[in-house]
Amino acid sequence: MSRRAALSISATKRRTYPQYDVRVGRMSGMLPGVYENGGIYNHAGCFKVMADCVLGRAEEAYASLAAIVPDGPYNPSERTTVEPYVFVNCYLKHPAVDMKCGPSWQTGTSAWGLRCYYEGILGIRREYGGLRILPCLPAAWENVYAERDYRGSRLRIFYKNLHRGSVRIFVDGVLIDGQLVRPFSDGGEHTISVEY
Repeated sequence: MSRRAALSISATKRRTYPQYDVRVGRMSGMLPGVYENGGIYNHAGCFKVMADCVLGRAEEAYASLAAIVPDGPYNPSERTTVEPYVFVNCYLKHPAVDMKCGPSWQTGTSAWGLRCYYEGILGIRREYGGLRILPCLPAAWENVYAERDYRGSRLRIFYKNLHRGSVRIFVDGVLIDGQLVRPFSDGGEHTISVEY
């Protein structure tokens, strides 16, 4: 099933509340298709991306992120009327305001979107003992590059997607055991190569 078909099916199954329901509360007091009452809520989209990454579903994670990112194929700025660099909270689905957005700067969705990319798809996760790198790269991403400042050091991370399903990590050319990159104490730059 194509992503566009999946989006249209999910739109037809979307539940809205046509009138206020005291058992539901605030959400049911909004117009159907507006914000939490049936809008495309991007925080929830980000949570889905992260869940897909945890489950190893790279293609689904990427498709979900692509569906909600600013100025993406499903939400071009000309249609949403929002700046093309703003990750909004919600795309409205009420017929009078289809795909428009409310206040575009009042959300934490952009932080969640970055987490989806760095911690989910690239798999760069902070832990007490260092950075755990467990990528969930879509098949089309053969080579990826990221930079990260971490505990005083600059890390240059190169990914090679070999479609293996397992992860091998080299730190400054040396293969490490496992996926945990320990912090460096020199404050310098380090190269991390990830084979996935």
